[in-house]
Amino acid sequence: MKVAIDRHIQDLCADFTIEFEVKSPDIPKGFPEDVWEAEWTTGSFTNAYAQKAFLEISRSGYQWLDDWSFVGRSNGWYALLCKGSGAGVQPRSIDRIEKIVQRYYNAYGKELAKHYGI
Repeated sequence: MKVAIDRHIQDLCADFTIEFEVKSPDIPKGFPEDVWEAEWTTGSFTNAYAQKAFLEISRSGYQWLDDWSFVGRSNGWYALLCKGSGAGVQPRSIDRIEKIVQRYYNAYGKELAKHYGI
């Protein structure tokens, strides 16, 4: 998974960002096109699922963590909006967060299908 710092900072209201590329998640074969189109348009499940990931990340107690957003063309990046200078952010913290984001990303298709009863 690609991780970037401040890749889309100009598009967001944050002191700094930690961003994860989440383009093109696996969607289950046979997933109904009309349901996928509706999800793509509304983001109903996707936004709730991203919030769930954020809440898990937040439990780590990082004081610099503030909020999250999707950003980039087609919302292909999951950005953590952070406050402060970023000086206290350790590489191991980013690695820990990446593992959480990766786990949610890998399970996205399965959870999406379960949500829609497919």
